[in-house]
Amino acid sequence: MKVEEVKARKEALEAILEAITNTRKYIEKLPGGYSREHELELAHLWGKAEICCSLSIGMERPFNAACDKAVYWASELKMPKEDLVENGIDLNTVEKNYHTLLHEISNITNASIKRT
Repeated sequence: MKVEEVKARKEALEAILEAITNTRKYIEKLPGGYSREHELELAHLWGKAEICCSLSIGMERPFNAACDKAVYWASELKMPKEDLVENGIDLNTVEKNYHTLLHEISNITNASIKRT
């Protein structure tokens, strides 16, 4: 694996983690009040994650959800939780996919390093 590919995948993983972390923080604070400004920030973070994933070879599969999350947070009308789960874009599913992807990329990166 080329250094550029490793860097692109690392940037994508960091963007996803940043979006997950900020989403979780917002959801935990939600009973305290709704913040449209923060939701637009989340839409931006998920959009950034989607762009990083699409630019990184082999990262499209689990994180098509990033684009859907960006659209979700950008919209003022929110889907019911059941629809989020059904579409695989609830935070728990996205977080699980992130950890799976992190593990897969670590294995690919380690295998590439051993070959060189």
